[in-house]
Amino acid sequence: MYWMDRGNHLVTLETDPKWIDMLTLDERFDVEKHKIIHISKEDLNSIADELDNQFFDVVINDGSGDRASIGEYLATKVREGGIIIWDNSEREPDRKAIEHLKLNGWNALEFYGLGPINAYAWQTSILYRTDLKSLLMKL
Repeated sequence: MYWMDRGNHLVTLETDPKWIDMLTLDERFDVEKHKIIHISKEDLNSIADELDNQFFDVVINDGSGDRASIGEYLATKVREGGIIIWDNSEREPDRKAIEHLKLNGWNALEFYGLGPINAYAWQTSILYRTDLKSLLMKL
């Protein structure tokens, strides 16, 4: 809803029908701006099938599937000047995927803090390919 409240168009891939219902019942939900696609399982093939010829300014990787492979695939769907927001990026498989992206021209701005469930710090990474000043001006 954060992105939609700011006039953006969204595509959400979701495996949980209850979460889809919750989103669509929110009074702020706008069917013209938010396309929700139900996928049966969160894997690379399901996601690639749905996003075949689509490209995005912002991609959020916050699923529960193979986030490392999915994140590397999603990096190919980001337009020039776009960003990837990768939640819980401190996890080992995700860390390795982010390091691989960094070797291929991506930069990472990383934030640490307490999460809502556990008593330890989590990390969220914002990956970008432009210079940092240009990125911050867009945000």
